[in-house]
Amino acid sequence: MDNPCDIPEISAESAQLAAETLKALAHPLRLRLLIGLLEREDYVSSLARRLDVAQPVVSQQLGVLKSHGLVRSRTREGCAYYSVCEPHIGPVLACICRCMASRREGPAD
Repeated sequence: MDNPCDIPEISAESAQLAAETLKALAHPLRLRLLIGLLEREDYVSSLARRLDVAQPVVSQQLGVLKSHGLVRSRTREGCAYYSVCEPHIGPVLACICRCMASRREGPAD
């Protein structure tokens, strides 16, 4: 199969960083959090309600995303507001969602 994205070769260091980033994405809640934060900046309690998940779990997963440089936080009125800080993550998530949609549709023989 040809490389449709024209992806250049990757160094060992870049491959390691990419693998670590993909590990951070390899969790259903973290994916949902990132997609939600692409829509708008939000705070933990609001994200917990939106996703119907306990607040401590949301905080923990946001911590993972933050430690991998995918989200950032800022304090406003005593609340930590989170937003996506990796500018290329939106297209990556869109690609993943398209891949999953095509898998649900079945193989195109």
